[in-house]
Amino acid sequence: VTVTGPTATDNCSVSSVVNDHTGTSDASGTYNVGATTVTWTATDAAGNISTTTQTITVEDNEDPLFSSATDQTQNTEAGLCSANIIVVAPTATDNCGVSSVVNDYTGTSNASGIYIDGTTIVTWTATDAAGNTSTTTQIITVVDSEDPVFASAVNQTASVDQGSCSAVVTVTGPAATDNCGVQNISNDHTGTSDASGTYNVGTTTVTWTATDWAGNTTTTIQTITVEDNEDPLFSSATNQTAAAGLGDCSAAVTVTGPTATDNCSVSSVVNDHTGTSDASGTYNVGATTVT
Repeated sequence: VTVTGPTATDNCSVSSVVNDHTGTSDASGTYNVGATTVTWTATDAAGNISTTTQTITVEDNEDPLFSSATDQTQNTEAGLCSANIIVVAPTATDNCGVSSVVNDYTGTSNASGIYIDGTTIVTWTATDAAGNTSTTTQIITVVDSEDPVFASAVNQTASVDQGSCSAVVTVTGPAATDNCGVQNISNDHTGTSDASGTYNVGTTTVTWTATDWAGNTTTTIQTITVEDNEDPLFSSATNQTAAAGLGDCSAAVTVTGPTATDNCSVSSVVNDHTGTSDASGTYNVGATTVT
């Protein structure tokens, strides 16, 4: 500080004017932050003295400076949608010294603690003795990398609907859980969360997919079996009569067999006379029952 000192006068003359800060007639020099009282002493030729004081005030208006805050990323802990994170705080410096460094997450100088899934912005504030402040931010990211978990899928069996080769089945889908919550459950049969619908005879494998809010997925399968327990139906069989050939005790008969239908399909129609699907052949005189 360049100090403009006071002037002194005397009835005779002033021999010296000195100050107690530098011990000279010039108080200019280095002053610490705060108020410094400088005492001036004027002396005349006769040794008479007089004193006065002068206050030199140095104000600290320089803000603290933060080093770069290092962002941190950590996975969720098993079974939890959060993580216990040890946060490495940024450091702060100041021309006159830092009084405090606090964060808005814990309200202390240590931001370590439990952070939930997602991104948390932590704001740090450094304050010096003069009340000057500076802020910086630090991003703490918790990543959910844990897949959803399905309960065991219960396989289901149903009979065909009457007259149909399929069945309308109400499907009880498997439940899924996740450490951060399940966003969606869908199946590849209907493309929705409900696999109920029409299933053909046989076994259909339904694949279920559970997705959580972080996009993690898991799959499980469930089988839906539709059984055909409906018998084929014959149309009425027409009995036939034929005359034995001249001189024979039998006749070659072309048999018109009955037709059969089925809700799914008829695989075969055979008879016990020829063992094939055509009962035509030689029949002896009398009545032959063909099954």
